[in-house]
Amino acid sequence: MVKVLVVDDSSMMCLLLRRILVARGYQVIEARDGATAVRHYESERPDAVVLDLNLEDISGIEVLERLRQIDGAPRVILASATSAETEATVRARCQAAGARAFLNKPFAAEQVAGAIAAVLAA
Repeated sequence: MVKVLVVDDSSMMCLLLRRILVARGYQVIEARDGATAVRHYESERPDAVVLDLNLEDISGIEVLERLRQIDGAPRVILASATSAETEATVRARCQAAGARAFLNKPFAAEQVAGAIAAVLAA
């Protein structure tokens, strides 16, 4: 079974992502902060990660950098609520940091499923 690590400090967002992913047959591991995400990544070795850009303890970019130290090419999808004016800049920053995809919140279930499928296929 494909494992997906969901990292978000919002319990509602974790619940939403869990429902979307479990309905599509994925096993979900959750972390509410960056430090826990790094520990779960080391111990669980998930196939993909959906990572909030704006965590309370450390930024999603910093978490991604730590994951890249563990595994040179983690399959990470960064997610953030951005305005139309800043989305391109934020998306470019995430890609430069090594994210495989970007989700703009709020998102539809099919966007999440499509992003997961795309990073797993790459």
